[in-house]
Amino acid sequence: MRKLLKRSGLVLVLVIGACSALPETGDIDQVPEEEGIPTVTFPTPTPEAEEGAPTSLQIWLPEELNPADGSAAADLLITRLAEFEQRHPGLRINVRIKSIDGPGSLMAALESANEAAPLALPDIVAMPHTELAASVDSDLLYPLDDLLVAADDTDWYGYAQQMGQVSSATYGLPLSGDALILAYRQNIIEQAPADWETALTVEGPLVFPAADPQALFPLTLYQSLGGNLLDENGEATITPEVLQTVLGFFETSQRANLMPFWLTQFDNNPSAWNEFTENRANLAVTWWTQFLATEDDEHAAAPLPTQSGEPYTYVRGWVWALTSPDEEQRILSVELMEFLTEAEFMAGWTAAAGVLPPRPSALAAWPEGPTAALASQISPAAQLLPNAEILGELGPVFSEASIAVLKQEANAETATEQALEALGAEVLP
Repeated sequence: MRKLLKRSGLVLVLVIGACSALPETGDIDQVPEEEGIPTVTFPTPTPEAEEGAPTSLQIWLPEELNPADGSAAADLLITRLAEFEQRHPGLRINVRIKSIDGPGSLMAALESANEAAPLALPDIVAMPHTELAASVDSDLLYPLDDLLVAADDTDWYGYAQQMGQVSSATYGLPLSGDALILAYRQNIIEQAPADWETALTVEGPLVFPAADPQALFPLTLYQSLGGNLLDENGEATITPEVLQTVLGFFETSQRANLMPFWLTQFDNNPSAWNEFTENRANLAVTWWTQFLATEDDEHAAAPLPTQSGEPYTYVRGWVWALTSPDEEQRILSVELMEFLTEAEFMAGWTAAAGVLPPRPSALAAWPEGPTAALASQISPAAQLLPNAEILGELGPVFSEASIAVLKQEANAETATEQALEALGAEVLP
């Protein structure tokens, strides 16, 4: 049923009634709605609402955060929402699950409702941070600055502080992060290489999607060396000497068989990750969530190797955003958003969900172990993934340059010149 409903873009509606205790799974009623969307209702009496107070809040979530999927993280989220209801007698929180892609996606549904049926808009949505700026430009979101109780909250990692910002205004509260990391086989590689020099000595190959048009791994290494993405006019740019240094590492790695030419057949992370899980590679660049979702005692993880050996990586994430057109609803909605991002809850929920906590205090509350240790290494040094516009302009250029070097069609110097020409930049003598 879950796969069938996912194709419609409207997977599930959860109606969580205020209650003294959460019901067992067997106590949940499922009743078909007119549109054929199942409704899961917690059948408990709801106290009367305070006079003039909102009686319901509507939340749209992606399937990744589905509170009805039976996971430990889902149970924590349901409990948290029920606790908020208990603090506001008479309030009912309705959760609707939306897909991220396709005609029934979260973004498409927001745009459609905003134009044709504003009353159908949710109060809160969880969205990828990469969608935030476009949503603001489309007038789908409302700023949070004047509504936040903890407007000056500094308990955020640097990347998280940027995650919810659009044009110096706060439009999102971070709820999770996901970083690029290095996975490796600890039965073959005793210690992961921290720097490029050491990486060239380990038994490869190291796989990454070299043909990925976003070129996230090359761009990460480029920025770790201080390479610029934008010039003083806000236009996409390349720092030639830095790109040539990265491509030089790729060139040396290709000769050492650390990065063989066949990496150029992979244009997405799942295809490259499959090479690693099928034992055809000893190291792989992958996402934190992908690594944790694949349980294998032979696998371990470490920060990406950089030239200096100092951790540096890209991070993407999810944010809570405000979509309610009703002013009274917005006040209560932001209160719920802050309630869902408090450090104590975030610590338990992120650990259970296998995502990075955007708050240092939340990570400090994680159980000790390799996972917490790695998160502590990469989170302070993580940089927010560049926006879609930058990735769309620079990604293909970096990807083509990487492919040319790995296929030995050009050396690092020539590939850098070709990259500058492709971007329309001046080729320096």
